[in-house]
Amino acid sequence: KGATTVLLGGVGIAVLIASWATVTREISSGLTERTSFYRSGLRAWKTHPILGTGPDTFGLVFTRFRPAEHAINLENNRTSSIHSVPLGVLVSGGIVVAAAFVLLIAYVGYCAIRLLRNRKSGTADLAVIFFWLATGVQSTVSVEHVGLILEGALSAGLVVARSRMLSTLPRPKISRTQVSGWLIAPIVAITMIGGIWTTRPYRADLLAMRAVQTYYLGSDPQGSFRLISKAVDLTPWTPLQMFREAQISTSVDDKPRTVNIALRAAKADNFNPSTSVELAYMIAASGDFTTAADVIAEAVKADPYAPNVKKKAADLLTQMGDVMKRNNKLDVADEFYRRASMYNTDRQPDSPPLQEGS
Repeated sequence: KGATTVLLGGVGIAVLIASWATVTREISSGLTERTSFYRSGLRAWKTHPILGTGPDTFGLVFTRFRPAEHAINLENNRTSSIHSVPLGVLVSGGIVVAAAFVLLIAYVGYCAIRLLRNRKSGTADLAVIFFWLATGVQSTVSVEHVGLILEGALSAGLVVARSRMLSTLPRPKISRTQVSGWLIAPIVAITMIGGIWTTRPYRADLLAMRAVQTYYLGSDPQGSFRLISKAVDLTPWTPLQMFREAQISTSVDDKPRTVNIALRAAKADNFNPSTSVELAYMIAASGDFTTAADVIAEAVKADPYAPNVKKKAADLLTQMGDVMKRNNKLDVADEFYRRASMYNTDRQPDSPPLQEGS
């Protein structure tokens, strides 16, 4: 048995040495872009160190704080996850939530040490502890997806449970009769409400699909707009549905409403440059040049180093200046030209032109 253990250990070390160059290269490659995510997250955390930026908000703040080299070299690579669970907890929840997270990890670690020191523990316990440790290491460089969270929670729960089971501390015995009936009712109610609430995104997506289909067919603009408006009402926290609503509203002859919807969509998405540039064009096409200029300026602030965002901003401002110049509003035109020069005067050939009558 001892010889077999030594042999297996030697084989494992040999494999590790042989694959070391490949492993380190893959790790280095994987961390290249993640480093930009981490730097962006830490910059965002410094603006709200105590309570953080809020749950699930990294996608809204990433471009605003990402390094210049990432914006220039990988402009279109945007993310909604920091790719590190501990850093994600710190950025979104601040020191308060991060402290609770550290205390939880410390308690599970304490239980793991107690379990290792207990003579009654076996190989299965050791495997569970290593699985929990491996999950924790993986979480430091991984997206906080459901599978990883479940694996971490399950392994941590097993470590704590086994540590308590094998301890010499007396454990209270709880019979079924001790579970009060009044406790079941709120659990059932919350489950039912949660089930109904979770179907809202699904129903909103179905309505949005019908709205988009009707919109592209061009058969019923008003009906398409009513459908997408219902989808927005079901999921008012979803910027994508608001963007679709603004897009579809352009087919309905109500330009002030289009401006309001597009502006609301841009604000809901924190002036995400991926959508705010197009929303600014919608607003400009509806005749509100001032609001369009404000939206495009916020889009540049949201991704200050992205060259194409600046070029599109300059293009829109220049086009609006051209329209004002043709309408003999030279002071307004000069202001748009001045703001365009702050970004980039190069025109984007694929940018949608403004209508003459705007």
